Amino acid sequence: MKKLILAAPVMLAVAACGDNGDGAASGGELPVATERVEEVAPPEGQQWSEVVSKTSAGGYMMGNPDAPVTLIEYGSLTCPACARFDEEGYPQLVQNYINSGRLNFEFRNYVRDPIDMTAALLARCGSEATYYPLTHALYGAQGQWFGEQVNQLSALMQQIGTQPPAQQFPQIAEAAGLKTFAAQRGVPASRADACLADQDAIDELVEMKNIADTDFEVPGTPAFYLDNTLVQHAYQWPSLEPALKAALGDDS
Repeated sequence: MKKLILAAPVMLAVAACGDNGDGAASGGELPVATERVEEVAPPEGQQWSEVVSKTSAGGYMMGNPDAPVTLIEYGSLTCPACARFDEEGYPQLVQNYINSGRLNFEFRNYVRDPIDMTAALLARCGSEATYYPLTHALYGAQGQWFGEQVNQLSALMQQIGTQPPAQQFPQIAEAAGLKTFAAQRGVPASRADACLADQDAIDELVEMKNIADTDFEVPGTPAFYLDNTLVQHAYQWPSLEPALKAALGDDS
């Protein structure tokens, strides 16, 4: 799939969306269980998908924190292939794997462009409990706030390119309708403005991408790692699930 390149003052490298090829180091062999990993009951009154915490890497982990297998996704909120996985693969991941307690899932934002940064800052603006609902909502409406707005937003970024990044993102959010979008989902405008201008949050997302590029050699988005090993050529559910089954011993 094509790279998305937008003129932008924020110097963020742009990765291909949906290109999970041979260019990245795998980091080792994918985990393969010799016997089926047993299910683990969640805390009383909860499902594992309701257990969410922010990790030291800056991502958000869902599920049993002590699960023997960890799946990490590097995803971009402006990536259509990521939105497709969120729609088609994520529900099965939750129902069949995360809620079993055998596997936990960590989503790490991989910001490809200033619009992506704007959306990521808003997704991370609430609590741990609201991160995934906001992320799914952004993916579900991606065609409206991003797809239909690309030309307008690109022109805006040319105009505001000399401004500090923390001043740019509120303007991008306003033009894309993301402030209204967030307000309709429980993030007041004043809170959204504060998050969009939060330099520490901006720096964290930039550093996450730098680590993704240098330590994980992310080849494109979405990119999936099982126990820190890249699942090659897996950017949709049919190509990812076999690796999950092998790691959990479902084929044993």
